[in-house]
Order: sequence, then structure tokens, then C-alpha cells
Amino acid sequence: MHFSWELSGSGWATCRIWDGSTKHRDIVSYCTNALADLLKGVTGLYGLHGIQRFSFDLEPAEARWILRRRNNDVHIPIRRFPDLLTSSLRRLHLVSRTLFRASPGLSMWPWRCFAAGTR
Repeated sequence: MHFSWELSGSGWATCRIWDGSTKHRDIVSYCTNALADLLKGVTGLYGLHGIQRFSFDLEPAEARWILRRRNNDVHIPIRRFPDLLTSSLRRLHLVSRTLFRASPGLSMWPWRCFAAGTR
């Protein structure tokens, strides 16, 4: 696997990753901690967690990388969102759906919780 990070303009960097059969390239804002987030994600794979996530601001779009360790391999799905609001709403939807799926006694509507006598 090959990776490159090149400053390509004021506030921008070109990020490339390829493995011999698949290539990916984005021009990302380096006004955030994008490169540090990437390095933290890669080094995090050596710990207890086999999944690491981080995002690159493409302004206005977002590229979210998900690193999944499987034995000696790393799978890297890269998701694109048209803007940060769309990805934030998607993240919020997934978290709330997971929360309510994990807690079947919870109701999304507070008045139903109060009517049932729970708080």
C-alpha cells in the first residue's frame, strides 16, 4: 500500500492512497488536523480497537475514512458527503438509531416516557 500527502496550495494538500489495483485521490484542507487524524487512526489500529475513523474537509464536502483491521489486512472504505451538515446528520441518525435499538424500553418522545411512568 502506498500513501502520499503533498502540499498543493495555500491551505490545501493532495492526499493519495493506492494498493496496486485501487487508487484514491482527494484535495483536502490542511487548516484542520487532517494529517494528524490520519496518523492517529493508523496507529490506533495497533491497539485494541480494530476500527478507526477520521474525516477530511474538502470544503464544502467531507471524505470519511474508515480503517478496518482484519488479521494482517486493512480495509479502507472512503465515504463522501456533499457537506459537513449532511455527514453530521447521518452520524446523528446512526447514533440515535443504535441507541434506541440497544434500549428497546426507551421512547423517542419524552411525553410517552413520562406517560409510562419512566424518566
